[in-house]
Amino acid sequence: MYYQKSVTIAALLLLAGCQSSTSTDNMRPQASNHQSQGVYAIQFDSALRVNDSMLKLRDQSVRYCDSQSSLEEVKIAWQHGMKSWMHLQGQERGPSDALEQNWNIQFWPDKKNTTGRKMATAIKTKSWDMTSIQSQSVTVQGLGSVEWLLYDGASSMSEGSKEDCSLLLAVTDSLVDRSNTVLQAWSTTPWAELDTKAWHAEYLALLTNQLDYSMKKLSRPLAKIGLHARIFQNLGALKHHLRI
Repeated sequence: MYYQKSVTIAALLLLAGCQSSTSTDNMRPQASNHQSQGVYAIQFDSALRVNDSMLKLRDQSVRYCDSQSSLEEVKIAWQHGMKSWMHLQGQERGPSDALEQNWNIQFWPDKKNTTGRKMATAIKTKSWDMTSIQSQSVTVQGLGSVEWLLYDGASSMSEGSKEDCSLLLAVTDSLVDRSNTVLQAWSTTPWAELDTKAWHAEYLALLTNQLDYSMKKLSRPLAKIGLHARIFQNLGALKHHLRI
């Protein structure tokens, strides 16, 4: 009974519903009889989906730069990647190796358009690889930087140019690398050694963290302060949410 309740609540916790494992990867979550198994299985499956979507984004980017697919196909892959990342975005509980990748995969919220300013500088360098991009600010090595390349009017790629393909490929390679780290971190459960009391405390912390983050995601695009929403103050964030 507790296991079933854990699965149901965890699905709400992650705003993900019931998820099935991807057919493109044979990895499986660590099996245990611990009370946390239902929650852990959902977390693992989310990490697996993120990794799979980043691989597909990288592959579509390679195909586009080789003139084998359209920019629209890269955009679709980016959208799928962003949606899969929503299941893990903003988490503060779990394996430290996974949590450390949060800002590397997505720098958000970007209240001062730091990504835009950094990317405008980054495109001036024409030779990039994964190592060089990972030595830069987190604002130029995640999903937000791919979004800028695909959609921002200041990006030549938004008009179908391949001039910035080196940067696109470096960023998507980095996203694959970061998502591999996340998946490996979730390949074992971080809660198997907790007793019932400690697990209940951890479970409550998980719920609280996700509820708090969900509320912030609803309010930030409107810059809601008190009773007055300031829609235009965070128009960029609002456009981002509408896009995905």
